[in-house]
Parts: sequence; C-alpha cells; structure tokens
Amino acid sequence: MWKKTILTIIGFLLENIMRMRMNLGYFPVSANIKPESCRLIENMGFGSEDITIIPSGVALISTGLKSQIIPDLSGGKPGKMYFLDLNDDDAVPVPFDFSADFNSMNFNPHGISHFMDHSDGAEKILLFVVNHPNHDSQVDIFHVNLESKLLIYQKTVQHDLLPQHVYVADSTNKEVKVMKRKEDNSLSLQKVIKLHVLPDNIEVDRKTGSLWIGCLPSLWPLVFYGTKHSPGSEVVRIDCPSSAEPSVTTIYSNNGSELQSSSVAARHESHLLIGTVFHRMMRCTLPIIPLEC
Repeated sequence: MWKKTILTIIGFLLENIMRMRMNLGYFPVSANIKPESCRLIENMGFGSEDITIIPSGVALISTGLKSQIIPDLSGGKPGKMYFLDLNDDDAVPVPFDFSADFNSMNFNPHGISHFMDHSDGAEKILLFVVNHPNHDSQVDIFHVNLESKLLIYQKTVQHDLLPQHVYVADSTNKEVKVMKRKEDNSLSLQKVIKLHVLPDNIEVDRKTGSLWIGCLPSLWPLVFYGTKHSPGSEVVRIDCPSSAEPSVTTIYSNNGSELQSSSVAARHESHLLIGTVFHRMMRCTLPIIPLEC
C-alpha cells in the first residue's frame, strides 16, 4: 500500500513540475521572425525594460533595471531615463537629467507610463516610473521637460497594492486579462486571451486599440543566464482585444542571437521600438494597415 502511495505522490510531483516547465516556457523559441526593416540602436546595450510613446512621437525609455535574477550589463551604474524622437530616422536616444531634489543615485526604473495633463490649460507631460531603490517599490512622478532634457520630480507614491489597469499581463499563465472598469472604478474580468509566450509590458496603440506586448518565449534561460540557451525575444500584437474574437499575431521572434529578453514593444505610426530587460534595443519600420474590428 505504501509503495502505491509513494508512486502516486511522485506522479503528482512530476505532473506539476512538467506543467510548471510548460507554463514558464521551458522549451526555447525555435523560429526567427522579423519585419523587413529593423536595426539595433547603438549605445543601448544595458536594457530598455519599458517604453512609452507620447502623442508627438517621442519615446520615453527606462534603462538599467537591476534585480537579483537578471544580469547587470551596466557595470553597477544607476538606472537612467532616455527619450528618442521617432520623427527623425537618424535620432539617437538622449539621456534625461533629474531635478536636484531627486536622488538619482538609487534610481532603479522598471515599468513606466505617461499622462498628458491639460488641467491648467497648458499641456504638461507627466511620467510615472515604477522605481525599486534599494530593492523597495514605489512610483515616482515627474514633469517631463523635453527642451531642457530634464525630469522634474513631483512626488512619490507608495502602497502595498499598486493598481493594475484595464489590460493585465499574466506571465505565469501565458495570458492577457481584459478588465472592464465599473462606475465605482472597480474592475471586473471581461475575458482572458491565451498566448503561447510569457507577456510582460503592454502598450496600447492609440489609433487602433491594438495591444503591443514584449514577451519572453522562455523564462528558464533568463533565470539561468550564461548556460546553453540565451533568453529569446518575442513581440505579439493583439488586434481587437475587447471584441468577441481577438486576433494574436507574432511580429518579431528571435532565439536570443540578436535580441535577448524582450520586455516591451511600442508603436507610433510606422515606427516600432522593441525593448529588453537588460540587453539591446531595436527599431523597426512597419507598414500602416487599416484595422477593422
């Protein structure tokens, strides 16, 4: 009887281990897919974990994320914020300075988002940065001054449960959850979109409503970096995410030979930027195709 019990326990453990390996993408990506016109951006070889694009076509980029499970290719330097003008094909990323009242030496930027503030009659760009100084977690808010290349510190928000928004990336289960906001600002689950990869940051196309997502084909090569397989990269686009039949398309896929650990994809007009957790950044040109949902 005890032998049967032990075999049952072993079988249960093996089943769950295999399920975890599949969910976390144990098997690395095999196919390389890339738009025709792509190029790596120079001097951005230490990560571009998140990217958000303001309506004028200027991309804001967080770099230098540090964590215990990812390599640090910056040599221990603090994280930085950059901007890149996508209206200029020859533009290069430009670093921001910080106002004197912000401690930039412990800056460890993760996810970012922006808000166009018109409350006082003039347009103001507010940048929200998930920051991990000394492995803590907080959201720092800045006023963006592009002309002065300056991020002007506004305030810091800390809370145990920082809120998620309408589209939620569930990396563990390889899915995107579509949430519906109620009148009382609570969220209810509307649908779940299954993916074949692990989604990270989500960017919403302002014109089409499509979701552009930087994804990891496999988590294992990132956790055990430096072994046989490199952490690959994949970008998926979800068209009509709120409709009855969302469409999922792979736009870019690489086994790590060109781009490792993609974390974000942001599109503006015909321009696409692909950022990574700790590696390089890529710029692509895509055709503009009308979308009907």
